[in-house]
Amino acid sequence: MKMKTESITFTSKKPKPNTNRAGAVTPAERGEIKMTVQEKHAREILSNETLGNLLDEWELTTNIRTAECAMVRGWLMDELESRNPEAFDKWLDQDAPTDESLREYMTA
Repeated sequence: MKMKTESITFTSKKPKPNTNRAGAVTPAERGEIKMTVQEKHAREILSNETLGNLLDEWELTTNIRTAECAMVRGWLMDELESRNPEAFDKWLDQDAPTDESLREYMTA
């Protein structure tokens, strides 16, 4: 019995947006992320926190392994990066960045 095999070709080109809907392009097609009302609210709260509080929250969530915590840590990283992109990038460029060392980079 012969098995049919298929080959898959991957391309690095970004697919063209579908403009068959009267020229409309969806946020997903533009590469935008659609945020929920709750996420927008959470990000707004984080934007009003002090740098010290953000770093405390980052360190407090180090050992929590849930999907929800991963999402919050992503929001924290986004906010921290927006406040000091150079320091955040230096921290991230380390061979093995630790949660504890983020504070050193962000407050130097």
